[in-house]
Amino acid sequence: MTSLKAAPTEPAIVLPDSAVVLPDSAVVLPDSAVVLPEPAVVLAEPAVASPESAIVLTDSAVVVAEPPVAVTEPVVLPVAEPAGQPVIGVLCLETIFDKIPGHIRNPTTFDFPVRYRVVKGATPHRVVTQHDLSLIEPFCEAAQELVAEGASAITSGCGFLVLFQQELADAVPVPVFASSMVQLPMVYRMLAARQTVGVLTAKQASLTPRHLAKAGAESVPVRIAGMEDQQEFREVMLEGRRPELDVERLRQEVLTVAGRLADDPTLGAVLLECTDLVPFASDVQRLLGVPVFDIVTLTNYVYSSLARRPYA
Repeated sequence: MTSLKAAPTEPAIVLPDSAVVLPDSAVVLPDSAVVLPEPAVVLAEPAVASPESAIVLTDSAVVVAEPPVAVTEPVVLPVAEPAGQPVIGVLCLETIFDKIPGHIRNPTTFDFPVRYRVVKGATPHRVVTQHDLSLIEPFCEAAQELVAEGASAITSGCGFLVLFQQELADAVPVPVFASSMVQLPMVYRMLAARQTVGVLTAKQASLTPRHLAKAGAESVPVRIAGMEDQQEFREVMLEGRRPELDVERLRQEVLTVAGRLADDPTLGAVLLECTDLVPFASDVQRLLGVPVFDIVTLTNYVYSSLARRPYA
């Protein structure tokens, strides 16, 4: 824990009902259908993964589950895009681990359509550790492709992409919020001047004053705690050693790192830089007793601006 005062193709889009754990591996989708391959899966209640293998989606697809059913044979579901409903485009790193409910790359996290695009070669090492600026162009191209497919706003699956925020915003004609970090100035403005914002990040040493400046948060007092010394997180998320995720072990690791902020009487709110931590946001809030912001709170906020409802 450190204290830092900052210096200066075409698959269907459908809406899910039940929670599904989504790995990164993809299946091929025909033009007008979503195919659920063998082996069979049982769609359980929200936040419960299937006891069999999970439904596998292409990286650019968004799938919806019908009311929970037991599937024993491959099923073809007709596709239907909600007429006139905004779509959020999500730029994704190239990773292999399962995306559990609450993760931005699990469409059951949202009650509106999302569309995904993986940027090939954009590994956690290149984005988080190396801050590889050669990835700006492929990320901008992927954003343009999502807009061409109907995305009304663009976000991403990694908070470290705040370094590309301006370039991405300049590349497309729709709103871009490349990172949860862009919430930092707003979050701090809601607090007393004496308070600080805790930031839980994938890798503490990699989150620099430059990242804060790109978020417009160079003057925000933050306390940063990183997940890089936690074994499950490091091996699965940062190093990509295996796709299987021990959810309960990761939950305890997140709480361990969040606990490093608990002794700070100035803590007024927490922001999760890392999208992989969002499934445990409620656990962090129970532990620390402060508001918790992340990429999902931001995505819901932006979506609400795109889908206003009449009041009369």
